Amino acid sequence: MSFIRLTSIKHEQRGVVLTTILIVGILLTFIGLSLADLVIAQHSRTSINVFHANATLTAEAGIEYTLEELNADNTFTGYASETEFYNDEGRGRATYRTSVSTGTGNERIITSTGRVYRYGQPNNLVSERSVRVSLVGTTSVTPSVYAGAGGLILGGSASINNSDVYVNGKVTLTGAASIGTDTNPVN
Repeated sequence: MSFIRLTSIKHEQRGVVLTTILIVGILLTFIGLSLADLVIAQHSRTSINVFHANATLTAEAGIEYTLEELNADNTFTGYASETEFYNDEGRGRATYRTSVSTGTGNERIITSTGRVYRYGQPNNLVSERSVRVSLVGTTSVTPSVYAGAGGLILGGSASINNSDVYVNGKVTLTGAASIGTDTNPVN
């Protein structure tokens, strides 16, 4: 019985395994570094997109707060100075500024600008977005809403503020929906 020696390598083949391992290792390193660079770039783009979305949402929040004030006082002219919406380490700092102008007839135009800054860096503006909304108020001396036996369902940010509401059934309010305000209730 004869055994083959596994450790015998021809003189010409010495170092081939080491060279192959070295080349494969370098290739895997380059692939790993390329993937890391791609992930870092994608994370950066995603972070900027989140700041842009937060600036838009902050501007919309400014519209909502201004609309709430207008419903309570129709002479409200907006938030002239930057009003802080949030300030935390995870999202940064967000502010809004609004103005109310008079359009044609009974129209009011609300313009809101939302700004998002990096956390702890009040002068490092990352994103700024503006939203413009046109509103037409209504007035009524008689009830503006009549609902039958099926009732009345309001959802989202729907509101009825100008006159009385007659419902011959159940009233359901969800989300930020409202009928009347604290300062101007309706029957």
